[in-house]
Amino acid sequence: MFLINYKNFRNIFNNFFAVVEFDTNWNAIRFTSKWDKDCSGGLPINGTQAEKIKFATNPQYLVEANEDTQFFVSL
Repeated sequence: MFLINYKNFRNIFNNFFAVVEFDTNWNAIRFTSKWDKDCSGGLPINGTQAEKIKFATNPQYLVEANEDTQFFVSL
């Protein structure tokens, strides 16, 4: 479950796509993870050092494209 209020969602994301199946022309990678009390830092809204440190515990993935591409994320 992923919860975020609409105002924050709107400020962070500018597109949302919900996909059940990947098209056969797409390449797909699935990551499995979870947010729990040890890794759910939220956003550093006030910019304090403590918030930034806690934010860094959120699950993070680095994705790099080697050529121009379209990139879709489904949460």
